[in-house]
Amino acid sequence: MGNISFGRITVAAAGTPQRLTSNQVNPGAVLLVHALLIQPHPANTGRVYIGIGAAFVKSGAGQIAWLAVPGTNVSPAFSETVSYAQNAVEASEIYIDVDNNGDSVIGSGIIA
Repeated sequence: MGNISFGRITVAAAGTPQRLTSNQVNPGAVLLVHALLIQPHPANTGRVYIGIGAAFVKSGAGQIAWLAVPGTNVSPAFSETVSYAQNAVEASEIYIDVDNNGDSVIGSGIIA
């Protein structure tokens, strides 16, 4: 298995979702992973929203999760794994949005 870093994904304008794979050489290319992990950056001041597809909106359509603001002793996270099938999670279909301009996430994955 290999680890892959999606790096720090910053949403410049809240309400304009960013692809989880936006830091990859070809952000729109199919990227299948066995598991992925998304954590809000410790400096965030608002919630992070996770959704499927570019049409997702943080008010609900396409939303699959939201993460609270990180605290001193708590760092929320979202993870997804398909345990019965290797590399079945499509990372490039995951989008991130935030409450406040400039908030970001750190993303990573495992390729089986």
